[in-house]
Amino acid sequence: GSFAEFGKQWYQRRVRAQQLRDTVFIHYNIARIAHIRKLYGQMEKLTNEIDIEMLDLDIEWALVCQLVNFENVFEQALIYPIKNCKNEGQVNLNIHKLLQFLVKLVKLFSKYYSSTKVITYDQKESLVIRMNTRMLLVNSVFDLLNFCLTKIFGVPLVLMI
Repeated sequence: GSFAEFGKQWYQRRVRAQQLRDTVFIHYNIARIAHIRKLYGQMEKLTNEIDIEMLDLDIEWALVCQLVNFENVFEQALIYPIKNCKNEGQVNLNIHKLLQFLVKLVKLFSKYYSSTKVITYDQKESLVIRMNTRMLLVNSVFDLLNFCLTKIFGVPLVLMI
């Protein structure tokens, strides 16, 4: 084999290895979310009230912005290529854009999880409202990941917690 062929094979192996790491990282963070959801579901809460203004951390708003951007990415990755298909049966989907979006979302969530206490056992009303609001954000991340993995990629989420 030539040096060019070696370089091509090396690059393809690196891409596959990165894709595997990204897949594992996504599933690892889904397990983190499932754990938070389980803890939250077992708690008795003083109130179910939420207040979006309590999302005051930069990382929280980065997550919100990423979630809001999903519609645009979904359109670019799937809807636009289907609408503009010229050859029936030959659609060039931009799945890589969707995967890049999911990896970025999960990296943001991982940073959030590592830096922010979502669950509180203090029953002070303002802290419970903050927790409820943060859980709304966590559940939104989970719902989006669940939608993408199960509906678009056909990967069942098996959560054994």
